Amino acid sequence: MPETLDQLIEQAKSILDGNWLLLQGLRRYGFRERAENVKRDIITLIERCGFHEYFDPYPGFGYGTDNFSWTAELFIDIALEKMKADTH
Repeated sequence: MPETLDQLIEQAKSILDGNWLLLQGLRRYGFRERAENVKRDIITLIERCGFHEYFDPYPGFGYGTDNFSWTAELFIDIALEKMKADTH
């Protein structure tokens, strides 16, 4: 577990709202395959670690609170989108 904020920032390389914005930008500019990879990675990370505030995606650790509402909201957005795509 990180002992300082600097260590936390170094270890917590992924904040899901940033990844969600990346996903939107990739789609907007036509990088559909990369966007699907980001979406899949987001879902996998949450399934593996839960709804944490920050993540280190390489070993798959979550940091901060484990019931972070922004992470949950973005997961719901992605899951609903996937459900809609699967039904069409």
